[in-house]
Amino acid sequence: MQVFAAVKGKNAADLALTIDAMDLLHSGSVDAICIASSDSDFTRLAERIREGGLTVHGFGEKKKTNPGLPAACDTFVYVETLAADTPPTPTAKPDQALVPAQAAPPPHPHRTSGATGTSMPSADAGTPQITVAAPQAKKKTQTAPVAPPTRATTAELRADTALISRLREAVTTNTGPDGWTHLSIVGLAIRKHPAVVLRTYGYTRLTDLMVATDLFELQRHSRGKSGPVHARVK
Repeated sequence: MQVFAAVKGKNAADLALTIDAMDLLHSGSVDAICIASSDSDFTRLAERIREGGLTVHGFGEKKKTNPGLPAACDTFVYVETLAADTPPTPTAKPDQALVPAQAAPPPHPHRTSGATGTSMPSADAGTPQITVAAPQAKKKTQTAPVAPPTRATTAELRADTALISRLREAVTTNTGPDGWTHLSIVGLAIRKHPAVVLRTYGYTRLTDLMVATDLFELQRHSRGKSGPVHARVK
């Protein structure tokens, strides 16, 4: 949003965005609002939106964000922790305890050649997209994809005391009558204040990360191949 301030140095854009956020809150047309900012001035806005029954997702820089803003959001992700996606890992067999998964090797560089196309959305979202063809390459070019982050080892995960503490607390405080905790509840618990980003440790699934710590037991209690996973502290 571009706002031309009448007086230099004023936060006219922030005020305009806040007004829009409140309009959305009272419109009843959205279920969640994302605040992409490290500005602690949005702390009260996040609190007010949550008071109105909506979910608030925050994104900001760790070194610039005051702790009050992440605490006011349902989830908050530090943008420095975002990394490239890692390849999916095979799921465990049903009715068996899960064991640490082996890290997948990085993909090999591939060669690309020929003309490439670039899609450019038009100003009107309702009109078709315009496709612009790039010039034909004169010779083959070699491109190397970005390698996924290396998975943290068991020792490295255990050395992160903040991570282990969050996992232990999420499991022990949500234990059911049978002594097990549903993994989805653990996932929700560690996404808050601020969120634990699995990609930081080279994982895409919480199951694999918890197994890699070797501090938790994880099992599927159902016979289905995609049944719910439960966890408990060893």
